[in-house]
Formats: sequence, C-alpha cells, structure tokens
Amino acid sequence: MTERIHTVSPPLPLRPPSAPRRGPIVRAVEAAVQRHGIEGAPIVVAVSGGADSTALLRAMGELRPGGDLIAAHFNHRLRGAESDGDAAFVRALATSHGIRFVGESAPAPSPRTAGSGDEGSASPSEEALRRERYRFLERTAAVAGAPVVLTAHTADDQAETILHHLLRGTGLRGLGGIPACRLLSPSSGLLLVRPFLDVSRAEITAWLTELGQPWRTDSSNESAVYTRNRLRRDLLPLLRGEHQPDIDSKLRQLGAQAREVSDYLRGEARQLLAGALVETGEGEGEGEVVLKTRTLELAPRVLVREAMVELWTDRGWPRQRMTFGHWERLVDVLVRVHRAVELPEGIQARRRQKWVRITRGEVGLPEPGQADSRFT
Repeated sequence: MTERIHTVSPPLPLRPPSAPRRGPIVRAVEAAVQRHGIEGAPIVVAVSGGADSTALLRAMGELRPGGDLIAAHFNHRLRGAESDGDAAFVRALATSHGIRFVGESAPAPSPRTAGSGDEGSASPSEEALRRERYRFLERTAAVAGAPVVLTAHTADDQAETILHHLLRGTGLRGLGGIPACRLLSPSSGLLLVRPFLDVSRAEITAWLTELGQPWRTDSSNESAVYTRNRLRRDLLPLLRGEHQPDIDSKLRQLGAQAREVSDYLRGEARQLLAGALVETGEGEGEGEVVLKTRTLELAPRVLVREAMVELWTDRGWPRQRMTFGHWERLVDVLVRVHRAVELPEGIQARRRQKWVRITRGEVGLPEPGQADSRFT
C-alpha cells in the first residue's frame, strides 16, 4: 500500500479581529449553521485555498473565534509545486487565525499524468478526485468528532452545474443541481452543508478584497480542455450577453423547482424500495441485493426508476456512468419486460420468477434458463 502523507498542526493563539465585518457573506454562513442546528458542534471546513473556500474559512473564523474548527485540505499533487503551494497557503491561513489544520497528500502522480490537464489522459477523473477528497473529509470529521463538513460551492457553481447537467442529459435529480445539504455517506450520518449556494463568486471576491485577504488560483480552472471551464468562460457569458442577462438566476430557479419535485419523488421511492427489498449483501460498494418484482410491477415507472437511484446511493455504487437508458433497461427487468441487463461498473441485474437479483463484481450473466438455487 502506498503511504500517504498526513499532517496536523495545533491551533495557535487567536489574533484579535481587526474590525467587525459581519456582512452578507458571514450572515449566509451563520444562517446555514443555525438552520442545521450545529452551533456548538465541531465543524470541518474543506479549504482548497481558492477564493470561495478561503472566504468560508474566514467567515467561520469570525463566527467562532477560538471555536472548534478544523481546516481540512487534501493535496491531490496533480499540479506539482502549485499544489504544494496551495497546501502551504491553507496551513498558514488556518494557523494564523487560530484554526486547527489537517492536511493529507495523495501519492505522487506519475510524470505522464501530473499537470497534464487532459480529459483524455490517464489522469484521475474529476469524479474519482472528488470521491478521494470526500473520503478524506469523512476521516477527518470522524477523528474530530465533527457531525458536519462545510464546502464552499457558490451560486455560480450551482448555475454552471445545472447547465452542465442539462447539456449532458439528465433527469430531475440532476436538474436540481447541487443540494444545500446531504449525507456525506449513507453509513456515517455525517452532514455535508454548503452555505454559499445563494452567494455569488463576485460577492465573495469583493469581500475578500475588502478584508485584504489573498487567495490561491488553480491554473487548471483556466484550461479550455474541461467542459465546465468552457461553460464558465464561453457559453455563460454568451448567454448573458446575447440572450438572457439573468441566465444564472433562471437556471437556479429551474434547479429549485426540480429539487422540489425530485424530493417528493424521492420520499415515495424510498417507501417503494423498503417494500421491495428482500435482502442485501454485506458491505458498502459490493455485494448483492434481492428485490420482489410484484411490489415494483404495481408502482408507476417513474417511482421504480427513482427507487433504483436510491438503491445505488445506499449501496455506494457509482452513478456517474448510468445514463437514462441504463435506468430504463433496469426498470424493464424489474417489471418483467426483460430477463437481464448488464450495467456500468460491473453491476448486473437478473430476474428469475418473482425475484430480481442485482450484483456488483460478478463476471458474466448466466444463460437464460440456467438454474440458480437462490430463486427456486
């Protein structure tokens, strides 16, 4: 196993605040903390060193001078000295404000992938990097006894995400964009809260400028290779300038409406899943699930599909490569239209009589009609 570098620095004595600055940025964070009832609990703040997360840490520092805060930074080491500079910046920022710093570094990438910035290269996908960061945040929160992690996604991120999902092809859940709060993992009970989803990036940088607080810039955010960067740099300015000046708020409004409908469907789908579930294998991410087809056949197709999304979430199975077509073919198996389907990430579903067995990690599907003692 490759050894990871893990560093922790204790808090330094708090510097007296220079002046009260409890403006809209701090108030947005304060409202999120109060809304989720975490005023007195330890809080982990995910800090990359960029403007948004720097502002989040500064705002939490103002709300909790001397409080139980942890600035958590994960160094993917994909941009060489620039990545190391980000880690050093976050450590210095945290300790200079009396905030505990926890940092961890991934193994050094190969020369072929480090700093390549090429979506077609062998470098890790954005989804894989995100999972790695969130696993680090979950470990950090567990050690600190923190029930919540804060991340600094903004209103701009929300609009970009909804547009990205719309262009890529998505359902209601994806159209809802970034949730303000969710469980970081089904088993941990750890909350992930995003206080800045109604705050613009311009408001954040203006506040940091007023404070005289520098921040780091990730050079990969300027690369035209990545789709999200092209949306931010090219498409959204075009839409604002020539079609709809208020496109960002229109996208966020669409996302809010989609989330309302999606949340309702999710509640109904969870009840359907609970009634259909017969058995689950041990462990998150692998194993198998057995479902009763009779329960699913009687339900509206949209609820069956949403119930399967909930199942994937509960099992920790990756959904990134699951297209609408994949979900539809899975529903066909569940409602007795087809007998079997192979899905991304080595997941398979097979129906026999009144049961459907969904597995991950097995090789190949049996021939139709082949006996399986589990279902006889």
